[in-house]
Amino acid sequence: MPDRIKQLKIDGFRGATQPLDLKFDENKPVVLIFGENGSGKSTIVDAIESVGAGTTAFLNDWRLGQGKRKEGYIPAFGKDLADVDISMGFGPNIYSAILNNRGIQLCNTEDRPTTKVLRRKSLQAFMNADPAQRYREVAAFLDIPQIEIAEASLREALKNVQKQCETSLAYSQAKESLHGLWEAEGSPGLEEEHDAESWSRQQSMIPTEQLQDDLEKLKISVKHCENLIAKKNAIITIEQQLAQAEEIRVEKEKQLSAIELSDGEGSAELIKLLLDAKTYLTKSPDTLCPVCEKTTIDSAELVQRLGQRIDSMESLKQASDAISRANKTVRNYQDHLDQVMDSFLDDAQIAQQHFYPATPETENIEQLRLIR
Repeated sequence: MPDRIKQLKIDGFRGATQPLDLKFDENKPVVLIFGENGSGKSTIVDAIESVGAGTTAFLNDWRLGQGKRKEGYIPAFGKDLADVDISMGFGPNIYSAILNNRGIQLCNTEDRPTTKVLRRKSLQAFMNADPAQRYREVAAFLDIPQIEIAEASLREALKNVQKQCETSLAYSQAKESLHGLWEAEGSPGLEEEHDAESWSRQQSMIPTEQLQDDLEKLKISVKHCENLIAKKNAIITIEQQLAQAEEIRVEKEKQLSAIELSDGEGSAELIKLLLDAKTYLTKSPDTLCPVCEKTTIDSAELVQRLGQRIDSMESLKQASDAISRANKTVRNYQDHLDQVMDSFLDDAQIAQQHFYPATPETENIEQLRLIR
């Protein structure tokens, strides 16, 4: 038969204004305490909780003024903290408790029994709560070791199932990724009814040094491809710019033709001749005519006269200058295109030797150079 409370002594605690010595029948499995309101039932229960658990949980339901320490109201009327003394006989031992400013202080007797009090507030919460909350309200007062063991087993089983699901999901994702890699490689071995896993096993047997060497070659291959793509895009851009420059030159030539029709044929050639003559005479003044080499000329006066004639043909001069600039722009883009194209062909030749090192150099690239 398990140990039970034998005796409870209370002095100076709550309603015990006089020493109380209460004896219990150890042979009774249940003890019922009843009495009128204010007769001390709660005092007995709170004393058992205090000496057994060292708590004053009953104070939580008390309402006192702000700044008041509830422990100061535990002593019975006319008693001080030092007058409070509780002792409980349980099994072969006596357990005691006193009260000071720090609260309940317990003795050092070993194997102190566990005491729990189910209060009215918990019972009200139990009645008003949903089933899950009801269990939480009274779980601390129920001795259900087998249920707890079963719950622990269920929690462990749930963890195992979740772990298995995560492992299965990871396996499925890995298998899907592996199949994608196998298809990216062209599904090798498909004609022999090999699958991605068989292929991966074969790949895993390849020495890492060889794989590393293959990886470096692939990196170089990618650089070659990226370089050729960049050069190709540059060629396309320059070709577009060259085409625009050609369109501008054609438009300027149309404008010049319109001016020539209004000023007379040969005006463009004439102004070009005048400009060339002025430039020549300005840089290399002669006393003889540079054409017949017999007539004596005044180069300074002739340069002045040439300038007057050129000024009188200003619109034609502007159109001629615009064509000169357009021609220069076209030549610049063409030269740039030739340079980039040569660079592209050089890189293409290097890439060809990289991708087909065992194949003799073909004449395709050189033929492209000749075509250009």
